[in-house]
Amino acid sequence: MRNALIIARREYLSFLTQPVAYVAMAVFLVIMGVNFFFVKSFFGIDQASMRVFFESGVEVFILFLPALSMRLIAEERRTGTLELLITLPVREIEVAVGKLLGAWLYLLTILLFTLTYPLVISDFGNLDMGIVFGGYLGLALAGLAYLGLGLMASSWAQSQIVALILGTLFCAYFFYVDQMIGAFESLRSSAPFFAEITDLIGSDLSFKTHFDEIARGVIDTRDVVFYLSVTAVTLMITSYNLESRKWK
Repeated sequence: MRNALIIARREYLSFLTQPVAYVAMAVFLVIMGVNFFFVKSFFGIDQASMRVFFESGVEVFILFLPALSMRLIAEERRTGTLELLITLPVREIEVAVGKLLGAWLYLLTILLFTLTYPLVISDFGNLDMGIVFGGYLGLALAGLAYLGLGLMASSWAQSQIVALILGTLFCAYFFYVDQMIGAFESLRSSAPFFAEITDLIGSDLSFKTHFDEIARGVIDTRDVVFYLSVTAVTLMITSYNLESRKWK
């Protein structure tokens, strides 16, 4: 996968050379800081915990990460460089993996700046480092899956705006799927078998359910495999979308 690593490096550097990337980074950090310390009233709960920070982060990702990934392929298509890229001696899956890794490295760079939060919070009490480790691992895994969904949307869309809308809808669905299923309470109560099936599907597909487990410091391989599986599926679909352009 040498070609994928080359593309990842190119994509990551393209983020770092664009002023808008630093604006996006600053906006994310400000939103997370204000939400954690003031909206969620960290100073009022009298407890040294980052649990709320991580739970807020994975929800902010619903809009933030599709905004990052919307340009990954849609921009190549707009500028006409996509056709050139897929005709080079590089496989479509390598293009998809490279672009996803580049965006993910940029996300990890942003999360790196938030490491100041646990340093500050540790001065207020004994911070559970197991939860901190689990929370950051959860954000990294969930972020990878979110970016995969955004990349897939970008491979379908003809413009960045459409890619943003599609990506946001995909991410929101996987985050709120268990709550959406719970909305059909009347049908669920009248059909117990339907309730059991929907509960199973909702918990298995929900990003929130899997993230909450990791954020508690409980690293279950099933949750890790879930996020990696979603990422793998989005990469395969993106690769297929890129390959299908050769048939047109």
